[in-house]
Amino acid sequence: MPPVVAIDVGDVASKQTDEKVEGNQMYTAVEDGFWAFAVLFAAEFGLQNMHFISRTTRGTWHSHHGRLGRVEAWVVRLIRSTGLLEMGMPEENIHLTPQKSGPNGKGVASRDLQLTHMIDNDLECLWSVLNDRAGNSGLSIRRRNGRVIQYMGLRPVDSRWWRDEDDDWPERCDSWFQVAGAFGGASVL
Repeated sequence: MPPVVAIDVGDVASKQTDEKVEGNQMYTAVEDGFWAFAVLFAAEFGLQNMHFISRTTRGTWHSHHGRLGRVEAWVVRLIRSTGLLEMGMPEENIHLTPQKSGPNGKGVASRDLQLTHMIDNDLECLWSVLNDRAGNSGLSIRRRNGRVIQYMGLRPVDSRWWRDEDDDWPERCDSWFQVAGAFGGASVL
């Protein structure tokens, strides 16, 4: 069975820029190395096995912009700018939550995805995907020898203590090249 990965957008697939980018400049907000990882992952395992789980203010697909009215959330527009949807990633593989953990958090969003890997910069989000009692993918990650990966390349966040009883510690990666190494035996990656 191929791996199933979920990736956070903010400070993981995307990076901070000096000014907010929109339209045909969205590509400048994509983190260095992410596109190469995404294309290689798609070639080896298929885009049906790539998901994004990202937290937005309301956890909704659309937000309200004072001048423009109803617009897609910035994280959705960024994912669209990568071309992954045009390459065949199902739109339903984009999951938005209003919270990092708990009943409206990333663990619950991951529960039915049967993840093997989660990549996020925030320890609370990784804890939620692996151990949150409200819902998680911990069993599928453990059964398939998957990993939770804290992306350290931009702004790692230690927003929740990783408790001693949560025996799995996230692997830390500083670049998308290192993340690709977490998929070890793959011929393309």
